[in-house]
Amino acid sequence: LLEQINSEMSLEEVEQLMDDTAEAIAFQQELNEILSQNLTEVDDDEVLKELAQIEQMEADEMAMEMPDAPKKVIKEEQEIQEVEQEEDEEEEYVEKKEKKQVL
Repeated sequence: LLEQINSEMSLEEVEQLMDDTAEAIAFQQELNEILSQNLTEVDDDEVLKELAQIEQMEADEMAMEMPDAPKKVIKEEQEIQEVEQEEDEEEEYVEKKEKKQVL
């Protein structure tokens, strides 16, 4: 069994694996130490600022992915605008006519 393991991995590969594992353990311990500390107000402000920047970047990316809205007026909207314009013109005409009758 030991000979089979030795044939699959060289001494250099084992040493590299041990080094990688030691680095990962050190990194995990550093993270644990950082997370166990209380953030100061300055740290808190910096974290919130960084979060806002990340959220803005994500919003910008989403905006780039969104399709462009149509620029021409939708037919129904155009008809509504025409009707409103006609109503405004009628009101103006009636007001002018009433003013003439009063005079």
